[in-house]
Amino acid sequence: MKALRFEATPSEKGKLTLVDDALEAGQSVEVIVLLPEGKRSAQKPYPLRGSLLKYEQPFEPAVSAEDWNTAR
Repeated sequence: MKALRFEATPSEKGKLTLVDDALEAGQSVEVIVLLPEGKRSAQKPYPLRGSLLKYEQPFEPAVSAEDWNTAR
């Protein structure tokens, strides 16, 4: 398989156009898109990080002992 390398910037909503004499109409190709390191998507990988301001009594049970025994 012949490899061609292109560097391009998407025009609108991630749309890329490949133009090369080596490509023929109807020819099957495999496309792999690699994003440069450090330029990830604008979406945060951990959107809830830092959102908890205060957590009171973190080691207390979620339900009382009576409710726990009743549910058993």
